[in-house]
Order: sequence, then C-alpha cells, then structure tokens
Amino acid sequence: LLKLAINDWLDWLDNLAIKGAAGLGKSTLVNQAILERGLKADYFGSSYKLGAEQVARLPIGAAISIRGRTHSADNMTPLCAKHEAAGALQKAGLAHLTMPLLCGKVTNQATGKRACPYSSNCGYLKQFQSTAPIRFYAHEYLTLDRTQLTNRDIDVAVIDESFRDSLEKNSFWSIADLMNQPESIYRELVTAIIENRLLSMNHLLDKLTEILEDESNSKIPIHPEMDSSQSAAKAKPLVDMKRKPTNFLRNCKQAIETNAISRFYISKRDPSKICASYRKPIKFIPQGTPTAYLDASLVDSIVKTLNPDIRIVNIEATRKAHITQITDSAMSHHRLMEDNDYLSSRLIELAYRKVKEHGVNGAVIAPKAWIEQHGHRLPESVKVAHFGALRGLNSLEQCDWLIQIGRIQPHIHDVEAVFRSWNPDKELPTVGNYLSQQKTLTTKQGHGAVARTWVHADSRCNEILTSMREQESLQGIDRLRLIHSKTVKNIYLLSNLPLPGLEPDEVTTVSYTHLRAHETDS
Repeated sequence: LLKLAINDWLDWLDNLAIKGAAGLGKSTLVNQAILERGLKADYFGSSYKLGAEQVARLPIGAAISIRGRTHSADNMTPLCAKHEAAGALQKAGLAHLTMPLLCGKVTNQATGKRACPYSSNCGYLKQFQSTAPIRFYAHEYLTLDRTQLTNRDIDVAVIDESFRDSLEKNSFWSIADLMNQPESIYRELVTAIIENRLLSMNHLLDKLTEILEDESNSKIPIHPEMDSSQSAAKAKPLVDMKRKPTNFLRNCKQAIETNAISRFYISKRDPSKICASYRKPIKFIPQGTPTAYLDASLVDSIVKTLNPDIRIVNIEATRKAHITQITDSAMSHHRLMEDNDYLSSRLIELAYRKVKEHGVNGAVIAPKAWIEQHGHRLPESVKVAHFGALRGLNSLEQCDWLIQIGRIQPHIHDVEAVFRSWNPDKELPTVGNYLSQQKTLTTKQGHGAVARTWVHADSRCNEILTSMREQESLQGIDRLRLIHSKTVKNIYLLSNLPLPGLEPDEVTTVSYTHLRAHETDS
C-alpha cells in the first residue's frame, strides 16, 4: 500500500499526505522512487543530521544534506566565515536580514559571486551548486526566500516528520511596556485587544504603515563588504540593544488587514502579557510543486490549510511487540517530580529487573526533567531518551525492550496557540482549562479498563492535543522500529493514556509492578 501510494503520487504529481508509523519505510521508499524516475527533489526533515543519515543510505552523489551557515555540531566548523555575525543577528531577532547584510546580492551571474569578500570560496553557498538530484534541508528552510539561495528547478518536494513548529510563530509583549510607550497608538491597540475589538481599528492602518516604513529605513551598521571580524563587532551589540516593540505594531497591522480575529490574546500563563500566534508562509517550495507529507502525527485540518485538495492516505501496520500498560495512573509530570513513596527509586529498580529478565539491551523514555534528575541512576547498558526529542532518533532501534514512563501534557495555552496559528480567522471559545474525560483502555483480547485523561472542550483543539500528546508517546514506542523487527520486543507503558491504533496485550496496575500508586493521580 505504501509503494502504491508513492507511485500514484509520482504518476499524478499531485499533493499527498501519508500517515504511517515511524519505521514503516516511508522516507526510504519515496527517495528510491524519486531516483528511479530521474527526478529532482527538495526534501525537508527535522535536522541536518537526519538528512546526512538519509544521504548515507543512498548511492554516492545521489543526495546532499544542506548545512546551516552557523551549524557546528559533530566537530564540524561552521561553513560561513561570518558565522559569529550570523548568530548575533539571529539572537537579535534579525535573522531575516542575514543574506542582505552579510552576503549581499549576486554581482556576477556567471560565477554567483556576491559582495561578501568570502563568497568565492564560501562553503555554505557552494552547497547550492551541488548537482545531486535530492537535496535534504532542515524544516527551518521552508520559510526562507528560495531565490536568495538557489535558482534550481525541482520536480517534487517532500516534507518529512512534524513540520508545523518551523512555521508557527509566537510573540509576546508586556502590557505595561506597551502602555508606557510615548506613542499613543500603542495604548489604543492594547486597549482594543483587551476589549476584543482590534479588527475595528482599521482607521489606524495608515499610521501603522508610516511607523513601520520609518523603521525599515533605519540603517543597521553592517554591509556585506565587511570582513568577519568587522561584521561580528557590529552585530554583537545588536543582541542586547533595546529596541522599540514595533513588531507588536506589525502584528496588529497584519491582523487587521487579514481579519485575524484569533491572532491576539492575553496569556493564560501570565496575564500581564499580550500574545500573538501566527504562521509564516512556505516560500522555499515553488508554488505548484507536487508535495508529499510524511508523518504519523499529521493533523488533517492543518495540512489541508496548506493544500485544500490534498489526498490523505492512512497506512496501518502491525508492531511486533508485547505491550504491557498500566491502567491506574497517567504517571503525570507532577507525580513523577513529586517523587512520593520513593517512586523514582521504584522505577529505577524496575529497569534493573527488566535487564535481568530481557537482557542488557534496553531503553527508558521519560520526561526530560525526570531523566536529568534520575537518568544517571539507571543501568549503564540502558539507552535513555526523553519526550520532545524523539523524532528521527535512531539510537534505540536495536533495543529489545522499552520502559516508557509517563507522557507529555501540553499546557492548554500551547495547544490553543497552535490552533490560532493555523486558524487566525476563526474564533476560539473561551476555555479555562482541560476537562477530565473517562476513556476505555482495551486490550487485544477485548478486556477493558477505565482510564481518565484530559481533553480540550473544543474538538478542533482536541485534535491538536492528540497530535502533540498521544502521537509523542507513539513516537517513543516506534523508536524501537517494531514494524520490521525480526523479534517480538517488550514494551512497558507506565501511563494509562489510551493510544490510537495501539492495543496492549495485557494491562496491569502500578502496584502490581511493585510501584505504589496514588488513587487520585491523573
């Protein structure tokens, strides 16, 4: 079914979304099909490192993974001679000015030479001269202006893994700081946002345009002809320079012009702040390019915002695993960090028992804070990972067993911010907090157990919550590459969160696994 879906996409050259578990082989098969057909493709993934891993699996010369200009991981020096200045511009919120300020425009079309004194031998720019048919980019490239880096034509594009984080933008401002600005327009707009009447302030558009044009005309003392030390010396002071909050005005102008009723709101975390959630457009993929999205956690409504006519294919696969899941505790972050009744010691003791039972080749996945505090106490042979850093992780694929502790529970503010980013023109009902809902955890044998979990009152937000919470738990399980495993692996889920498409082989309780449960924990 997966091969059929990919071949249909390349035959029809339309837009396709494939929802399937990690380890299904989506990336490998789509790249093979692209090469077999002699096509040129831009492929967007979560990082340079994962792109490089894909390149290593393909024939020599078939692909290149594009490094960012400041990338220096794995003992590699940055490709850009002006990387210090580039890093400072990024910290100062001026990353969008990196190309004009540091590289400059092309001065020789034949050679691609720019005003920057290093452009002739620039390792960063040379990457874009590669003739490899497949180029791997990090998701961050999606919002960049393609024409500033390359004029290469492509046949298709692929967006792998969860990409929305690279498009979503969240800004916030102190209400007190905005109200204390000398220009009265700040106070007018803040008051309008608080009173939920920002869209009626279109009489301020001309004034907003004038202020923003004045800002864009203000000179930043950097020009591309400078050498690396000169540009760094000029850029570094910009990081700590206090600038007027004109980005607030820019957001207000865009909200009024686009009827973005949900863009602005008062923070639920800190009511002294005004927030704006929005998304940047995809610029790097030429308009009309046939695009495939590969991700298990795709939100249908989000991908349809980008491509309304997209075909969505769901591919189910059997995981070769024996799954044991607890029913009486969500193993919440609060409970884990509270550590009553020596809970962490009991969890660690469980890991030692599983080493004796299944062998030394095991893994533990848990919240980052718990791993930071207790990870050093786990058996040395056990590989460790944490929620929020699982996508594309390949270091656990050879493990024979997994203990997955707890789950993530995104703050309601974060879930609603995602909704606002993708639905700025849709009103979001006022909701104080999550609701507790009873669900049934059903085993493969049909036995059921009651579990309570948090849900959002708005079904649209609840779809987003599921993509963030349940899908992150599934990402952890699928790090062991269960679909193509030659043996049945043992998975212990220490959370009663029901996961879509995953039925446990058996259910148990915290106390039965020699962990003491809190009856009220949720």
